Amino acid sequence: DCLATERASDSAAQRIAASLQSAGTSFRLSNRLCGWALKLFPVLVLVAAVLITIGLVLFTDLGFGACLHRALAVLILGMPCSLLIAVPVAYYACCGASVREGVLIRDPETAEVLSRARTVVFDKAGTLSAEEPRVTAVKSEKLNAQMMLKIAAHAEAYSSHPLAKAIIAAYGGVIYIELVQNFREFEGEGIAAMISDIPVLLGSQGFLTRHGVSVKAEDDAEQAVYMSIGNAYAGRFLFGSTTKATAADAIDDLRMMGITRIAVTTSDRADTAKNFAEILDSREIQVTHDEEDCAKFVKTLTAVKNRKDSVIFACGSSELSAAMEYADAAAMVGPVTDCLNCTSAGILVFE
Repeated sequence: DCLATERASDSAAQRIAASLQSAGTSFRLSNRLCGWALKLFPVLVLVAAVLITIGLVLFTDLGFGACLHRALAVLILGMPCSLLIAVPVAYYACCGASVREGVLIRDPETAEVLSRARTVVFDKAGTLSAEEPRVTAVKSEKLNAQMMLKIAAHAEAYSSHPLAKAIIAAYGGVIYIELVQNFREFEGEGIAAMISDIPVLLGSQGFLTRHGVSVKAEDDAEQAVYMSIGNAYAGRFLFGSTTKATAADAIDDLRMMGITRIAVTTSDRADTAKNFAEILDSREIQVTHDEEDCAKFVKTLTAVKNRKDSVIFACGSSELSAAMEYADAAAMVGPVTDCLNCTSAGILVFE
């Protein structure tokens, strides 16, 4: 027997189709212009054709038939049919080309805003960098780095936390699950496990301290996970985000297309953010501590008086909806479902 869990209309394909359909019925500015042209322009062209016929008959030696022929040519060429057809055809051609590249533009107004774009603001997470963290350094007190990774990977074997997955990926070896006993996970703090009857802790500095482990104070730029073996501090793992392979090329392409200002917002520490900016050759990077800081930064860019260009904000999280609202147009980058659920973005970039 088959059990239906959701309606067909809730599928990603149907929601994409609905977005395209709603975009097709929202030609507000274009419809107004075309409606005005449809009502007024033909009358003006008809009057012009009559005046041309009369003028040619009165002031030239052409026969009436030749004058009428020329007036009819003006009448045919002046009809707005081509304009009425060209506007929607151009938009749908744009939509078709963008969808083939994994980009959905929800409405014509957003397409018009894109044509005036000169400033693009990226929120680093999920757009220029991958969301999955990676181990960037192993700072061991006594053990060699590979042995420390091996013990940590075994201890984290039962955890689904992204940092645990990053440690296991960095180790890359076989995990003997039978060596792991008494695994416990403390949400938001760390894990505890027994590896071959030896207690192992991994987590924040405060987590280890509360379990009686003396941890050396460190001022790391990256996110860190501290580790103890046998109730003695063993070292720490440093994590960072991975810059997408296509990020640098995307920045170069935007500059070639006439984007004069490219800014990046990130919650990383200042020195980490600086290193990221050097990798992408970005001239402007803004450290934001939360969603409110990010929204304020975007607001300062769009608050410039008498500006004719537009500001585009691209992010990988719908939690930055306030910043999206301040931008002239917003782009959401991510999986299809996440993008479709984001109502604040007029541009959806599917990954």
